[in-house]
Amino acid sequence: TLENNVKQIDLSQTAKSAVKPTNQLADSIDKVKRKTKEASDEMGFFNTNIGKAAKSFFTFMSIATVTQTAVNGIKAMVNEVKNLDASLTELKKVTDLEGRSLDDFTKKAYMTGEQVAKTRK
Repeated sequence: TLENNVKQIDLSQTAKSAVKPTNQLADSIDKVKRKTKEASDEMGFFNTNIGKAAKSFFTFMSIATVTQTAVNGIKAMVNEVKNLDASLTELKKVTDLEGRSLDDFTKKAYMTGEQVAKTRK
């Protein structure tokens, strides 16, 4: 019938007009997929870089700690030598030790110091 033919024409034109928006929707979905994958790849790259940066930081901090500990140890030794020198200078001022007798006294003092250091805990 004529009425059925008109309905079929309307339906086919409606279907044809729906094809373009459907294709646009499919293209938009593909773009979203690509952008999502790109963002995911970027996050992976970001996470990798953060991991590398953290590893480098902790390596640096470990080396800095070891170095600082060594420097502090050297400073402490230098201070002890200065204290010993100052003590020997004061000893010279208050005693009449000179030359050989001062050397003997110094050796005995060092030996006593070594013994005390060995037995001290």
